[in-house]
Amino acid sequence: MLVGGGFSPLEERMKTYRAVRSMVGSGWKGTPRELMAELSRAGLRLPSRQTITRWSLGLSSPFTNVLQADLRPSKHLSFYYGAWAGDGWGDTNDGGARMRLKVRSESFAEEFADSANHILSRRKPCRVWKTHDASGNWYNVKVTSVALLEFVRRPFADIASDISRFPCNFLRGFYTAEGNPSVSVQNSRGIRLDAGIVV
Repeated sequence: MLVGGGFSPLEERMKTYRAVRSMVGSGWKGTPRELMAELSRAGLRLPSRQTITRWSLGLSSPFTNVLQADLRPSKHLSFYYGAWAGDGWGDTNDGGARMRLKVRSESFAEEFADSANHILSRRKPCRVWKTHDASGNWYNVKVTSVALLEFVRRPFADIASDISRFPCNFLRGFYTAEGNPSVSVQNSRGIRLDAGIVV
């Protein structure tokens, strides 16, 4: 039983959400902590206490960030997935659903944020912020969406047909994240210059 942390699939979150709304609708008067204990006894996997509180008050639901995601094949979705597969990671420590990117290139971070904004149709767009450490400057992006996180965490075989509709965008995102230029001179059958990108 996981209480107050960790990311669970939408199906499990919906089961817990329905239980919360049912208990509140039946006149539940306990505290959020007592509500969580009751749900835990029922064998449900729980998100954070803040999430349970918002659900009990009717301020949000597991679909709050789901309905806004346009996961139809698109140039933005293909680029976003390629970039995330290369340099992104999920942050689900407190039951939330966040995707993060930390890169050296400001323009790459901006394009990642722009792709997320198109996919999610956000009123308050994702932004890029700069940090600095001993190794130099970094550009960071945080994207919050249950649906988008579940999409990028699916096995590649399950989403390859969607991503491959726009292969150039996927490859540009992935190679920008993971690629390095490679230049070499071959001298076996005459001098030849090879240039390419290595992942």
